[in-house]
Amino acid sequence: MARFRSVCSLLLLPAVLAAALTASPARAQRSGTLSSFNVLKMEASTRAAAMRGAFSAVPDGDAGASFYHPALPNEQSHNALSVNYLNHLKGINAGFMAYSRHFEGVGTASAGLRFFSYGELEGRDEQGYETSGFGASDVALTLGLSRALTERIHVGANVHALYGSIGPPSATALATDLGLLYHLAEQQLTVSASLNELGWV
Repeated sequence: MARFRSVCSLLLLPAVLAAALTASPARAQRSGTLSSFNVLKMEASTRAAAMRGAFSAVPDGDAGASFYHPALPNEQSHNALSVNYLNHLKGINAGFMAYSRHFEGVGTASAGLRFFSYGELEGRDEQGYETSGFGASDVALTLGLSRALTERIHVGANVHALYGSIGPPSATALATDLGLLYHLAEQQLTVSASLNELGWV
C-alpha cells in the first residue's frame, strides 16, 4: 500500500507543477492584479531574505515559512514564533509576525500579520500645487493550515485578509494560497508547488 501511494504521488506531482506554472490567475496577480498590496511582495523572514526568497522547499520548522508555502509548517513548527520590524528612512515602517502550532491528528495551524507604512506623503493637485499631506499603508492578516497526507506528501492552504489605503481611498481583498510538498528525507530532496495569492477584491 505504501508503495502504491508513493507511485501515485509521483504521478500527481508533475500535474500539480504544471498547474502551478500555467495557472493564469497566479500570473495575473504577480503582474499587477494585487499590486496595491505590496506588503505581500516583501520578504517576511530575515532568513528567507538571506536566501533571496528561495524558501518554498525548506520544511524545517521556521515560523515564517507559511508566508512562502502553505504546506511548509509541520511538527517542527510547534510553538514557533517569529517577529521582525523595520524602521526605515522617511518614516517608512514595516513589521512581520508569525506563529505556528501543531495539533495532533489535525495538522499545523499558522497565523501571521504583515504591515507596511509608507509614512507621510506630500499631496499635489492636478496643477501641481501642494495640498495637505496623506499617508499610505498595507496590512495583511494570514491564517493557514498544513497537514501531512503521508510521510512524504504534505498539503496546505492559507487565507489572507488584505487592507490597503492611499490617503482617504482604501481597498480590501481576500486571497488564498494552495500548496503541495513532496519530501524525501533520505535523499534530502524536497519538491514543492503552489498557487499563491489567488484573490477576490
